[in-house]
Amino acid sequence: MFKEMKDAGYVIDTDTYIQVMREFRTRKMVKDAVELFEHRMNSPFQYLPNDCSLLLRAIASTVDPDLDLMSRVVKKYEAAGYSLLKRDYEGIHRCLLSAGKFDEAEQIVRTMNRAGYEPSSIIHKQLIFGLCKARRLKEAIELLDEMEAQVCVPDVETGMIELLSCCCDIDGVDKAFLWFGKMVKKGFDADAGLVDVLVNGFLKEKRVIEGYQFLVELVDKARVAPKHATLKSLIEELLVSWKKL
Repeated sequence: MFKEMKDAGYVIDTDTYIQVMREFRTRKMVKDAVELFEHRMNSPFQYLPNDCSLLLRAIASTVDPDLDLMSRVVKKYEAAGYSLLKRDYEGIHRCLLSAGKFDEAEQIVRTMNRAGYEPSSIIHKQLIFGLCKARRLKEAIELLDEMEAQVCVPDVETGMIELLSCCCDIDGVDKAFLWFGKMVKKGFDADAGLVDVLVNGFLKEKRVIEGYQFLVELVDKARVAPKHATLKSLIEELLVSWKKL
């Protein structure tokens, strides 16, 4: 339709464009929205601020995000002399994660890197949290390995608690404990939240004494102050165990 309009010499004025584009985005008619965007970028009218960002987020928020449509938008945008900002990539990333499109979200992170933007710890945390929620533990650990390769040392805020908890649920506390030990050797600092996850992992497997021994050793060697809730849960389970003796 837009090609026919162009061939006939018709253009869409700004007010009409804004109304139609808003309707397309609201109704998730993203293919039509992309064609309208391309038509606008080929017209003599000035680019509208945030138009590209809003369209990319609309595509990313669909049930099955079409990366080819995203690519078309970005190419047209860059051909006009513009560049995506870091917040644009982050907005797309959030939408993809919300839709459970983790592979596409990882691809956006790589695209950010190629564009010269270093993903923030929030970006990594969102992706790790999403992967753990989907029980894709292997991919979450691989992401941490990639972060280390890029000299981006993970911390608790990066999503370590979610990852360790996922490891306990899927592989059991023994493997989670081994992975935790490996991270500590790499220079990662433990904290009360991670200790809580591991202690509760032992308790869930009815290994109360081992949970107690782990906590005592960690407090003694790493000087970590456990949470009140961790101590409360452990003491309650110890009391139950002693009553059975």
